[in-house]
Amino acid sequence: MEYFIRSNGEIGGPFSVDEINARIAAKSLGADAFATAALGETKDKIAKAPEGDWLYLAEIPGVTGLPLPAQPRLANEPNTWPIGCMVVAICFLAALIFALNF
Repeated sequence: MEYFIRSNGEIGGPFSVDEINARIAAKSLGADAFATAALGETKDKIAKAPEGDWLYLAEIPGVTGLPLPAQPRLANEPNTWPIGCMVVAICFLAALIFALNF
């Protein structure tokens, strides 16, 4: 499998696990870099991937030479704002219809 790497605000790749390990050994990649699978995607599309799609390099099977992060990544949480707005709007409309009928 190959991965795109995001480091210092730039995206490179795709790279194999062996290439990633070689870059870690050469100190051109560190523990602050992230990776996401290059499943036939382009760099432009990968750049728009949600944060939850990116892994610390140490989390990739076969990657060596980096410690696991001290803090886990935040899970991709759904955006509940639109749902909350719809619930409030429906309740408002229901109250308005109820009030107009009496």
